[in-house]
Amino acid sequence: MYSRLIENIDLADESSWNGDQVFITLDIDWCPDFILNEVIAYIEKLEVKVTWFTTHKTIVLDNLFQNSNFELAAHPNFNPILFDASVEKGKGAKEIIEQIKIFTPNAKSIRSHSLTQSSPLSKAFVDLGFKYECNLLLPQKFFPSLRPWRDFSGIIKVPHFWEDDVDILFNDNPISIKKISKSAGLKVFLFHPIHIFLNTFSNSHYLEYKKLLQNQDAVMDLINVKNKGIGDVFKELIENVH
Repeated sequence: MYSRLIENIDLADESSWNGDQVFITLDIDWCPDFILNEVIAYIEKLEVKVTWFTTHKTIVLDNLFQNSNFELAAHPNFNPILFDASVEKGKGAKEIIEQIKIFTPNAKSIRSHSLTQSSPLSKAFVDLGFKYECNLLLPQKFFPSLRPWRDFSGIIKVPHFWEDDVDILFNDNPISIKKISKSAGLKVFLFHPIHIFLNTFSNSHYLEYKKLLQNQDAVMDLINVKNKGIGDVFKELIENVH
């Protein structure tokens, strides 16, 4: 298998997304810099192509900009304006997207935090210059062969078939890298740096991290080496792609 970037998808060329290839995407989700640096360094050693969906400005982004194997994409969070009654009115979805474009000015791909999606949002993504929207999880066991498509808004929808935090919660969509290498259709993975770093194996394991995220030494002690976790899945995947 070999890896490709979301921005490489061409609807006019099925070979750009089908066949012996995978799309590895990472949602940064405000991950601490020391963890991001560890994960980036690990991936860079293997020269794997990765699309990074970015939530916030950090100096670590400079490393992503400078690597041609990396695509820097946008990962806006609309949850505050949807669920937080204390948020001041006046800041809408468009303003949130514009704010994240300040540090991802050339991004072609976008995925909302929590996969928030709607018809008006898709239209806003197009109006603000995005080409690919990656907001749909279609698990492989229900949808064995996926493909990208252009919807009525004009944006290209790129679904993913596996997501690490969903696997942690339900463990009902197990991934076999060997089987994936032989499967047809679009193959997009969604990982989070924190789960790769911790090798997260359960939701309770992750919740322990959230209690200690400001304490770097304590976080290091939480790295899982006993149970098969997300880091193991990621390692198996990227060591089998080029």
